[in-house]
Amino acid sequence: EIRTPMNGVLVMAEMLAASELPPRARKNADVIVRSGQTLLAIINDILDFSKIEAGKLDLDNLPFAVRDSIGDAMRLLSVRAHNKGLELAYRIPPEVPIALRGDAGRLRQVLLNLVGNAIKFTVEGEVVVVVELVEQGDDAVELQFTVRDTGIGIEPDKQQTIFEAFEQADGSTTRQYGGTGLGLAVSARLVELMGGEIGVESAPGQGSTFHFTARFGTADPSEAAVVPLDAEELRGLKVLIVDDNSTNRLILEEMVHGWEMRPQSVESGPAALAAMWTALEAHDPYRLVLCDGNMPTMDGYSLARRINDTRDFERPVVIMLTSGGMVDQGALRDELCLAACLIKPVKQSDLFDAVATAMAGDDPTRSEATVHEETEHSTTVGRRILLAEDSVVNQKLAVGLLERRGHVVRVANNGKETLELFEREPFDVILMDVQMPEMDGLEATAAIRAKEAISGRHMPIIAMTAHAMQGDRERCLAAGMDDYLAKPIRAEGLFAAIEAAVGCHEDEEAENDEARSACGNEAAACPADDSTTAGEMHDPVIDWIEALDRVGDDEELLRDVVDAFLQESPALLDNVRQAIDLDDTKTLQRAAHTLKTSFGHFGAIAAAELARELESLGSEGRTDGAAPLYGRLQERAGVVLDALKRYFDQGIKT
Repeated sequence: EIRTPMNGVLVMAEMLAASELPPRARKNADVIVRSGQTLLAIINDILDFSKIEAGKLDLDNLPFAVRDSIGDAMRLLSVRAHNKGLELAYRIPPEVPIALRGDAGRLRQVLLNLVGNAIKFTVEGEVVVVVELVEQGDDAVELQFTVRDTGIGIEPDKQQTIFEAFEQADGSTTRQYGGTGLGLAVSARLVELMGGEIGVESAPGQGSTFHFTARFGTADPSEAAVVPLDAEELRGLKVLIVDDNSTNRLILEEMVHGWEMRPQSVESGPAALAAMWTALEAHDPYRLVLCDGNMPTMDGYSLARRINDTRDFERPVVIMLTSGGMVDQGALRDELCLAACLIKPVKQSDLFDAVATAMAGDDPTRSEATVHEETEHSTTVGRRILLAEDSVVNQKLAVGLLERRGHVVRVANNGKETLELFEREPFDVILMDVQMPEMDGLEATAAIRAKEAISGRHMPIIAMTAHAMQGDRERCLAAGMDDYLAKPIRAEGLFAAIEAAVGCHEDEEAENDEARSACGNEAAACPADDSTTAGEMHDPVIDWIEALDRVGDDEELLRDVVDAFLQESPALLDNVRQAIDLDDTKTLQRAAHTLKTSFGHFGAIAAAELARELESLGSEGRTDGAAPLYGRLQERAGVVLDALKRYFDQGIKT
């Protein structure tokens, strides 16, 4: 009753600000938007605080991937930090379990508050989050989370009162920085509910260190949809880390050490060139360079140019780590032959995907554009593909990408239609969604394999799923699928998976059914280009660089996908609401799953995460706690859909 009208005011204000206005009116509209966002945040804090004080706030106890959860939270704040010229980093050492059980949403809420405050009160320097294992039992762990900044600091006599409601370190803080003092009070109560304690060490002018502990249950990685990283191919790889920030160097070293790579770190471009010469003279050259884009004296892009211009040694694969989006990033990436550009702070899984994909090709002299051009004219043209997918948005995206490559695509809306088309028409490969009505992808695959047991043939089948269910990957492969694509789908990942699956199939037939070579179930892995536009003043609603990347930089296809989602989303949201009202967990899971994937296509992380939480409830056969989640999803979806409509109607990316 409070949030809904406020959200309506905010959405209309954003629409007004995006319309054609005189400069003075636009400035006024922007003030309304910023004030509305601040007021909505205060309303949320007040409602949470009231619920906690009344003892009405219950925590979820669901499996989650702690590294992905924290990485997504940091990504939401990265634009804000980068706009202030701050380094934002986080470190999770290997001993911290990869899968936990608890309330990931409330953990993120605490971290977003603490890190958001750190960014707000820091003018220059860095904000660093560190997660440490305090204690581990058979089925539970205690973790400590530390948020350290180089900001203005806090007077000693104010350090205990800041966790009380409506308290701030200084009366002038509200005037200069805004806020009510409720955020820390809410965070402190949430930490107590998670079985932990919160505290702070600080000194004026010397920054602050906030820390809290929390207890979680342990979970099997498959419960949290964590796919183990297979680092066998990277073992022993020599890598050079180039970053002027010592914290970033430490974090990257720890990540690649975990994959048994051989890292060395340097703090500048000139030092990197010297290290490369030394390694060459020792006949042990670097094969990979992880390079910060923003460094003094010689930045990462200048270093990449020097590497490309030097013909005295074999050029290594270069992956650029940047602090913000660049308007011409794609062109610059091609010009400098960069394997990938990732936005800091980099998630471990994203870095692994980027490194694994780059090293699989291991030809740094060819740009991504060159590879793309060669692929356009390769044997990928002319495949007959059966797409089994019930989501209109996913259909539009996949068909658009595939037809652009010259493939012929037939669409089936469920497993039964898939079987009918499989029996009637010849295909080279089937792209099979796992979750479909009437007959799901696993059942359809099992039926196809049963028929093939009689005919002696083998149809390549690629699973398409969003890591939603426990053991999802294992069930797909056990059902007889040949490969596994994670949604939201990326263009190059899709094409690579098709060629891997069909290529293996053709090799098999040519070799009279000899043992299949390992074409690799990770062919679909693609670097997650965590990009956001540099000019945004608040957390982005939609990651347009991400959205364009998923459609292969095809603006026309992106418009088609946006149009399809604008048409489909109202019914999906209504299906979620009705499913909650009727306690229909199957419909809840399926509708939320489709929404999650669709939001993911556009890099709308917050909305996708809310849909994922609803999907998890449905998969567990529960609807308790779903109503408030749906309310939050409805609010966020309204903002996302409004931004998509502005893009579709006016071409404006906000």
